[in-house]
Amino acid sequence: MGKVQIVSMRPEHMRQVAALHGEIFQNIGETPRKFLSFLKAKRLVFCATDPSGKVIGYVAGVVSLSGIYLNWIAVKKNSRNKGLGLRLMNTFENEGRKAGAAFATLDTRNEFKDAIKLYLDCGYRIFGCQLSPDEKLMIRMNRKLN
Repeated sequence: MGKVQIVSMRPEHMRQVAALHGEIFQNIGETPRKFLSFLKAKRLVFCATDPSGKVIGYVAGVVSLSGIYLNWIAVKKNSRNKGLGLRLMNTFENEGRKAGAAFATLDTRNEFKDAIKLYLDCGYRIFGCQLSPDEKLMIRMNRKLN
């Protein structure tokens, strides 16, 4: 894969991150335009960039004193199964630890089997389920950070 870097999202990454988001999550109605609004709301976002500087993955969420909430993580299909998702998760969680967060929480859809496996591999545990507005099964997971 070459030297992949994990960096804080910079303004020049926003469009690439939004395009990747639209590509990965189009089946659940996500669009690049909708995600750009999310990104502009000052979320904590880290990007994985390839040697040419192209964004091949990202993680986005919110950090507070009480915990971190993972909103989104995505890796380009041809860059998967190489440890990149784990690196993105570790980077995001480490930011939470620096801020004093004790827990990490996330929600995911039952259909995202690869993501659920990643979260379980990172030490997350399922602690609840509910139906989304479009009646898909949502799984809530969390883990202790310390």
